[in-house]
Amino acid sequence: MLTLNRIHDLSCDENPLALLHAVLENGRPLPLTARLRLEHPEVAMVVGLALGLRRFLELTYAWSGPAGEMCDRILDLERAGGGFGNAVATAGARGALSQAREAAERAGLDDIADRLRAVIGGCDRALREAQREGESGLVGDAMDSTLIVWLLCDDVWEERTDSEVGLDMASLWRSLEDAGATHDRVLGSLLEAAVPVMWSHPRAA
Repeated sequence: MLTLNRIHDLSCDENPLALLHAVLENGRPLPLTARLRLEHPEVAMVVGLALGLRRFLELTYAWSGPAGEMCDRILDLERAGGGFGNAVATAGARGALSQAREAAERAGLDDIADRLRAVIGGCDRALREAQREGESGLVGDAMDSTLIVWLLCDDVWEERTDSEVGLDMASLWRSLEDAGATHDRVLGSLLEAAVPVMWSHPRAA
């Protein structure tokens, strides 16, 4: 079992894969090819910390000192101009920081919540720009786009508006369908959980 103390300890580990592997093996399993994409040096540190923070907050549902420390470690990785460089890393950070913002708001920590809201806005701008630059409506390739949907699925469901997560989710979903991702053995399995979320939005024409 991945305990709160273990999550916090691993968030301090200099090995960026330690926390990522622990979280994926305890409730967020991924096919090997998708897991290898998250292990990329541009992604692993941010997404590992992000998934660790999300798991920590899922277990506690409250703001705490350790949660704040993990959040700060993510914020330290933010790039100038907003976002976290790689679009998958940005989506991962966005999801965790959104959950942290909600916890801070429940705790009445308005200054922290406002800071997180500003960083989330930078993530949304970075994701929107990445989608505009992508080919055929995808963000990166089909694997990157699928992982972004997987990482943002909870946020889309909670916030219910495409503009809140920076991306045109309907267009992204259509592009994934056109690329055959929804019928792919690996990508399709990751997108299955997102189907109800995407159906809650107007489909792209």
